[in-house]
Amino acid sequence: NRIQIESGFFFVRDTFFLQLKMKLWRCARVILDIKMHLFGMKVNEAAEFLEKKVFLSSQGALQEATRYLYNPLQPMSYLVGCHDIQAIQEEVRQLLGEHYSEKEFHDEFLSYGPLPLRLIRLHLLHWAKNDQK
Repeated sequence: NRIQIESGFFFVRDTFFLQLKMKLWRCARVILDIKMHLFGMKVNEAAEFLEKKVFLSSQGALQEATRYLYNPLQPMSYLVGCHDIQAIQEEVRQLLGEHYSEKEFHDEFLSYGPLPLRLIRLHLLHWAKNDQK
């Protein structure tokens, strides 16, 4: 996690902090999805939550909160999908061992397009097993 300071600004040379922010956002989506659809949280309250907890702009937070209102359970799917992809990635990493490459994993993963994750997993495990030979 390399950070470079230039002219008083911080530049993150890798994606560590971006990944943390995206995880925070995914968790916030789960909370808001439940609070809005089960407990009646209002859009303006959800937007304020996103501003304070995820550091979104006022306009961005309002747009996100409004979108969550009209798509129940969809915001929650981001976190579930992230966990599923990370589990698949770990399985592939275990199979490939020292031959594992982050870039090759992502290139292969993305090559399957919009298939359901359970099918992508099967393809990736097959790919990893064949790559060892």
